[in-house]
This record gives sequence, C-alpha cells and structure tokens, in this order.
Amino acid sequence: MNRIPHILIVDNCSFRIERLHEFLGSRAFALEAVQGDGGAWEKLVAAPGCYDVIILGRFSGREGGAQLLSRIRADEAMRGIPVIRQTVAASRVEMLEGICAGALYHLPEPFEAELLNWVLETALTDRKRHRSLHEAHIMAGPTFERLGEGRFRFRTLEDARDLAAMLARACPNPSRAMIGLSELLINAVEHGNLGITYEQKTHLLEEQAWEEEIARRLVDPRYAERQVEVRYRRNAHAVEVVITDEGEGFDWLRYMEMTPERAFDQHGRGIAMSRALSFDDIEYRGKGNEVVVRIGIEVAA
Repeated sequence: MNRIPHILIVDNCSFRIERLHEFLGSRAFALEAVQGDGGAWEKLVAAPGCYDVIILGRFSGREGGAQLLSRIRADEAMRGIPVIRQTVAASRVEMLEGICAGALYHLPEPFEAELLNWVLETALTDRKRHRSLHEAHIMAGPTFERLGEGRFRFRTLEDARDLAAMLARACPNPSRAMIGLSELLINAVEHGNLGITYEQKTHLLEEQAWEEEIARRLVDPRYAERQVEVRYRRNAHAVEVVITDEGEGFDWLRYMEMTPERAFDQHGRGIAMSRALSFDDIEYRGKGNEVVVRIGIEVAA
C-alpha cells in the first residue's frame, strides 16, 4: 500500500502557513502545522517516524529555525527526515546559516507553486528512496555484526543498493549507515565508472532520461568492464569502508557541503548528506575516485 506523505510545517507566520496550505492542500498529503513557540519538538519526539518532510520557516518561535534544525540533526530517530528551510532568495548569509545547521533543501521566498513542488518532490523522492531501502533490505535481512573484514566488487546500481544494505547491517547503526553507503556506492557507479557529470545528470533528470542513460552506458564498451571495489574492515573501535571506482575522479571538495549555488538543484546532495547524517569521518583520496568512511563504535564502560 502506498503511504500518503506526511508533511510538518513549522513557522511563526500565519500567512506563510496559509500560503503553503493553499498550494499543497489539493494534493494527496497529510499536512500538519505548528505556529509560534510551542509544539514542534514535542510533536516530532512523539512520532519521529511519522513525518516524511519538514518545511521550516525562516523563524521557528523562541528556538529559531537553526536551533530546531540542529536538534533534529542530532537525534538518531529524526536525522534522516528531509528539512526544507525557507530563506530569503537574496540572502546568502541566511542560506549559509541553514546549510551549516544541516539543511539540504531550500525554498527561497517569495516562491511560486512550481518551485515549491520542485523542491518538495526532490525531498520526498530522497525520503521515499531511503525508506524503501530500509524496509526492503535492513528490516528483512540478517545482521552481520561479526563480519570483521571483506572485499567486494560490483557494476550496477542494483548491486550498489544490495551491497549498501548488507554493509549497513554490519555497522553499529544500520539505519544511519544505510543512507550514506547507498549514496556513495551509487555515486561510484554513475559519476565514477559511468562518467556522468553533474551537469549531464541535471539535463538527464530534466529530460526524464537518467535511467535510460545508465542502462546504455553499462553496455557501452568504454565503461562496461569497469567495477567498483569496496573494502570493509571492523575492529573494536570503528567500522571503515573504502570505496574505489575506475573513473577519472572529480573535484570532491565542491560537494562535501551544500552551497547556495546548488541549494535548489534536484540532485547533488549525496556526499553532503552522507557526511551530515551517516559517518563520523569521510575522506576523499587522490583524484577523488577513492573515498574512505568511518563510523565509531561505542565501547561499553
């Protein structure tokens, strides 16, 4: 059964809340709104798994949007919920504040219905993908806590998702690890081995031709023999995963954090999302075709 997306609007401005209800009320969403000082954090704590997207106003009562966002990102049960932060379109400072607090999706004001739908669908698509991976793979599969070391090779996006799920089940917090591992393994295929650039993916998504291009390149002789290698190692203190593709590399520094220039793009959040939500450390090496991620293991006193 398809689940109706649940959206929580948090704002102290009744006009903005009414405007969002006006734009979204006719669609198949379950909308809730919290205005002013009270209730946002309590509502989230009471049902952290209920909400698919949070739309956060420029102010959120006494706490302020940035503080509430930081609390969401620090909570294990909530950190994977996409937060769309409303910002003044011309305010780079305000946008950077939201990015630093962990906002990966932004809605500039004033906004129109088309832009709101674009940003919301991007956030919902990411949330749906992460939920489906969690439900289909992590919940249904065995854990691999005793896996000490392993080496794997794969080619396709389907293989990337399956391996991400298996490796996540070998990590201390599978739900947390799943998001980052799936993003980085998929990046290694599409951007690494298949050589699809950021700009090319933007165009392919606009033309709804991304899946077709992936399938075409997987059989193209220039890319067909390329594989991604993954090395997993676990000790008493941490899990380490090394992901190496056979691509030409890229300017990875550009993607470690969201920037105002890319804040409204339909894609390009994978590395920043992995860094913010999944790993204690992420390190790119050389030309950018090898990335090392680490997750610490808490040792009981």
